[in-house]
Amino acid sequence: MTTLNPNSGLITVIIPVFNGSIFLKETVRSVLSQDYRHFELLIINDGSTDGSGKIMDDLAQMDDRIRVIHQKNLGVAAARNRGIAVARGEYCAFLDADDRWETETLRLWHQALSHKPETVGVVYGWSLDVNEHNHLTGGFHGARVVGGVLPTLLAHNFLGNASATMIRRSLAVLVGGYDASLRDQAAQGCEDWDFYLKLAEICKFTVVPRFLVRYCKQTVSMSSDYDQMARSHQLVLDALHQRVPSLPRWLYRLSKSSLYVHFAHLSAQSGNSAIARHWCQRAWDCDRVTPLLRPGWYRLRFGRRAVLSEDPAVFNRMPSNRSLALKMAITGL
Repeated sequence: MTTLNPNSGLITVIIPVFNGSIFLKETVRSVLSQDYRHFELLIINDGSTDGSGKIMDDLAQMDDRIRVIHQKNLGVAAARNRGIAVARGEYCAFLDADDRWETETLRLWHQALSHKPETVGVVYGWSLDVNEHNHLTGGFHGARVVGGVLPTLLAHNFLGNASATMIRRSLAVLVGGYDASLRDQAAQGCEDWDFYLKLAEICKFTVVPRFLVRYCKQTVSMSSDYDQMARSHQLVLDALHQRVPSLPRWLYRLSKSSLYVHFAHLSAQSGNSAIARHWCQRAWDCDRVTPLLRPGWYRLRFGRRAVLSEDPAVFNRMPSNRSLALKMAITGL
């Protein structure tokens, strides 16, 4: 007689929380509202001091699918790793405490991944950027990159954020989870990209081409520390080169250039023309192709008035894709 595994198809949703009391209830509600019901929700309290711990404990009393783990503040990577370690599910899906999912997210991800061979280990969906009030800001991530994605993912993090994927738990364990050492080096910020790169080395990716994630871009956040993000990015690149030395060096330059132009874009949006030009120059110094294929770069680099009045719409993501396609065609990759 065959015994059915009760955890077959089970999705473990992992929400790391540090002082997330403002958004936590809505984030959890977006999980509990999923039309795919076979999931457990792990909320990892990473040493919150704002009452988040009580909120999550109260939520757990209302739904037996919720488990809460309290720990001292160790950083987001360690919190996610704690979730992976105690997860019961066949799959893990990560959701930041200020992001939200559409109702069909888990169902579509499960349909996409459960029908694929074991060599496909990650499914992702598209994301819409929202502000603290859940209003759309106009930004988005909507790629269609599938299969072996490592070169493309190195050049540009097309996944966009940590809330946009579901992963086979066995593979998350195999790659060692998230790199918590970045925090010890004052280089937080690229933990999710590093995790995706490690997964891309050992498995294929697939996509659900629909907007399933609302990614909250707060006015004040860790992502505003561009120097720290740049350090984190460089450490991830160094680690990848150690693991996979055969990847072309120009991909690393393209990756840094794309990140720096992104920083310039964000600086321009906030009206800081000097910082915008600084990151434009750094992008130009490490790669002379990517900036030229972004129409807003010229305005950022050479025109103060243009920087201060720049329409963010010109900084769409398509020029990055054209740059990558051009270089791949030139090199025959």
